[in-house]
Amino acid sequence: MASRLRVDSILPASGSNVAIGTLTQLNVSGIVSASTFVGDGSGLIGVVGTGSGVVVEDGGVTVGTAGTINFGDNLSVSAISAGIVTVTGAAGGGGDVVDDTTPQLGGDLDLNGKSITGTAATITATGDVNVIGVVTATEFHGDGSNLTGITATGSGIEIRDSGSTVGTASTIDFSTNLSVSSLSAGIVTITASGGSSIVGINTEGLSEFSNISAGVITATSFVKSGGTSSQFLKADGSSDSSTYLTSTGDGSNLTGIGVTVAATWTLVSGSGSDYVITGPGLDGNESDPTIYVRRGQLYQFVNSTGGHPFQIQYEGGNTGGTAYNDGIINNNAGDGVTLHWNVHTDAPDVLFYQCTSHTEMWGKIIVLGDVVSEGSWTAAAGTLVNIDTISGVANNNFKTAEYTLHIQNGANAQAQKVLAMQTGSTAYSQEFAIMYDSDLLVSIGASVDGGNFYLNATPETGISGVTTYRFTRQTIR
Repeated sequence: MASRLRVDSILPASGSNVAIGTLTQLNVSGIVSASTFVGDGSGLIGVVGTGSGVVVEDGGVTVGTAGTINFGDNLSVSAISAGIVTVTGAAGGGGDVVDDTTPQLGGDLDLNGKSITGTAATITATGDVNVIGVVTATEFHGDGSNLTGITATGSGIEIRDSGSTVGTASTIDFSTNLSVSSLSAGIVTITASGGSSIVGINTEGLSEFSNISAGVITATSFVKSGGTSSQFLKADGSSDSSTYLTSTGDGSNLTGIGVTVAATWTLVSGSGSDYVITGPGLDGNESDPTIYVRRGQLYQFVNSTGGHPFQIQYEGGNTGGTAYNDGIINNNAGDGVTLHWNVHTDAPDVLFYQCTSHTEMWGKIIVLGDVVSEGSWTAAAGTLVNIDTISGVANNNFKTAEYTLHIQNGANAQAQKVLAMQTGSTAYSQEFAIMYDSDLLVSIGASVDGGNFYLNATPETGISGVTTYRFTRQTIR
């Protein structure tokens, strides 16, 4: 007979025990209560401890008792065996990053105001690392173009001048006269540009640079470093008020120097109505005399009037006239200042000197020498083009101009002379000594428009394309 007893209900008397022998299986549809259960208990279900049962502890400290314990994410729970389970921290969160060689974050890492310290060799991130506080390291690698707030104390960006260390800095500010390129791959290019000082030479005397290349600087004058506008540097290192830099002195390291002042005029007095001027062609007895200069020459005017600023300009009798500054240093020169003028080859035929404080103090300057010019245009038959302009004939009141011209169109050439005159409102011209190969290329005429004199060329029938011209001009004033 099988050892199986089915009991629907056992109701012992209070305080009595019911002894049951060894059973293979006990099925109870109700509740089995006992002060103690002995054995594995793995088959028991519905066990709830109230005030007792499964005691839950954290680090040896009792949290409480429970009928169910649910281990959340990032914990690994073994299968129950002999009433025991093993709980292990899973990789990816909550574990010990010392033991876990590849810990991973499921979300953002909040430092909670704490620091990350240690001697780690490398911290690598493919995304962004945003730190509100301070990042300190012995070295930073990479472009660094987006780093801000870097302060070098005894280290950082080392600044050198011709190989010699100047020091270290967190900010390098390149001042004027240096052009700094945009940062690219951690590299910037610094280029020197024109400025207030070049190799210790005061550029008050360098405003007329014509060449700075291959170690050569060309200028109308050089002023001694720290000197005034009238202290011109000489080759021996000294300076004076009348001699430009020349090969006098030892001159052993100077090349390409030989600037000569063609003439010096001195403004010895000013009455408020006239300048009194001494110099070449003048004995000091003339008031507001006409001054003659020649293209390609260097001149100077020394103002010793005691208070009458001297300016070269386009108009006469006008204290607010338009200054002519081409080739001029110290225009509108005050008392004790020297005006220097390197007369350019394209200077107007007539200019004026003017006291900018007194209307009556003015005179005429005649510019001698041929005007030489050249240019080109795209010709169209019958379409007039201006090839020379004499501006402001009301002031630049020349009487006659004689031109010698050469015209080129492809393989064809034309040469001739033109005599022109003007009355201030009307121009007249006459072509003569005309010669050409193949065909006549242009006819030459003159006009006055808007107060200016123009020499113009009109291509003949069949003439088109790029056409060049060259001419010299002589004027009678």
